[in-house]
Amino acid sequence: MHRNEMPPDNLRRKDVYYIWNNMESPLTTSATINLELNHFENNYFNGTMTYRRDSTVYQPYQPSDLIISRVKKLGLQKKERKIAWMVSNCRSHFGATKRMSYFKKLQKHGLKVDTYGRCFGGRNPLGRGEISFFRFVGKYKFYLAFENSYHCRDYITEKFNQHGLYSGTVPVV
Repeated sequence: MHRNEMPPDNLRRKDVYYIWNNMESPLTTSATINLELNHFENNYFNGTMTYRRDSTVYQPYQPSDLIISRVKKLGLQKKERKIAWMVSNCRSHFGATKRMSYFKKLQKHGLKVDTYGRCFGGRNPLGRGEISFFRFVGKYKFYLAFENSYHCRDYITEKFNQHGLYSGTVPVV
């Protein structure tokens, strides 16, 4: 159920097991849904189902056998393009600004990257998750898979698995 469907604490059924399910980092979650902390402090939830290995139910962004087989056939020596990065969240919270700051330091030291997305003037040739996206990114040897969260244990998302591995490029984490 979504947040607006959750019963208030005093109407929460004690015989129902409530599990917090979320694949975003705490930083992103707090910035986007603003969930009140009292749901956690008052033991509203009985368990968690997240990317963290210490969750009640562990649910990682995990590479499938298809992705693993594609990685084995990368053919990096045949690719002419070196490094790509697509990012559209550059200032919404601390992790996003930290990631951009880190990237600028890499550029200052000579790293050449083809950049796309709102953070770089809106150049974004395709939608994420589309086959054309995977083909486009797959023309590169490396893909910067920098997360927009900071100090989030076990947090690895589609930037690593899909944008990098599934596209047939090496993710730089």
